[in-house]
Amino acid sequence: MFQFTAQALYRALDVAGMPALKATHDARPALHHVQGVFTDQGLIFTATDRYHAVRTVAAYEGEAPTHGQGAPEVLIHREGLKRLLPMLKAAKAAPATVEADADAVVFTVGGQSMRLENAAGDGMDFPRVEALFRLHQNAARPPQAEPFVSLSPEKLQQITTVVKRHTGRAMPLHLSLDRFTAGRPVSWMLGDWAVGMLMPVRNDGPCTHESEARRDDGGLSRLFSAVPLMEAPDAAPTREDSAEVAAARATTRGAQVSAGA
Repeated sequence: MFQFTAQALYRALDVAGMPALKATHDARPALHHVQGVFTDQGLIFTATDRYHAVRTVAAYEGEAPTHGQGAPEVLIHREGLKRLLPMLKAAKAAPATVEADADAVVFTVGGQSMRLENAAGDGMDFPRVEALFRLHQNAARPPQAEPFVSLSPEKLQQITTVVKRHTGRAMPLHLSLDRFTAGRPVSWMLGDWAVGMLMPVRNDGPCTHESEARRDDGGLSRLFSAVPLMEAPDAAPTREDSAEVAAARATTRGAQVSAGA
C-alpha cells in the first residue's frame, strides 16, 4: 500500500492523462491508457497519443517505500480515469492510498475505494517514450543553448482557443523564440493571414538537470533519475548521464512522438 494525498494524485493524473483522453478512437489500444510506475521518487504517470507525451510524478506521503517493496507497472484505461479523477478532485488534500497487483489498481480516499483493471496484466505493451523527455539544454554544451521562455497558460490558451475556430487540422500554429535576447516576446504565426506576439512571464532561468537537482525536493530531475522500486538502486542514471541524454534528446524537437519500438 502506497500513501499519497488525493490532491497530489489528482494533479499528476489530470495532467498526464491528457494524451490518453484525447487519443483518437482508432489509435492503438495502449494509447488509451495511462502508465503508472512506482519508483523511489514517487508514482510516475506517463501517457502519449503519438503527437504529445506527458510525464508527471505524485510524491509519496509519510515514509517512502524502499527498493524491493514496489508493485507491478499499471496501465489505467481512460474510461476508468474519467471516473477516478472526480473522486480525487472532490477529496482535495485528504489522505489517499494506492494498491496494485497484476490484475487491478485500487485507489482509496475518504473511505471510498475505486478498483480499476490493470491492463498491464494483459501483456499490453506501452510505448517506450522515456528517451524523448528532456529538460533545457545546458549552455555549456555545443553548439549553443536553445532559447528558453516561460509563458502564461491562460494567455496561451486564449490564443489557441481562438485560432482553432479558424483552422483545419492541416494548419499549424507556428511559434518563434528570440535566440539572441532573453525576455523578448514569443512570435506566433498562422497561415498567411495572422501574426502576433506573446509576452513571457518572469522566470528563474532555464530548467536544466543541474538547476533542478539543486532544489530541496529534486525538482524535475526526479523524473529522470527515478528507479522502479522493483529494480536495484544502482539502475538510476547519474546526473552527468542525464545531462548527456538531455542534449541528445534535443534532436527530437518537432518530430512526431513515436509510439513504437
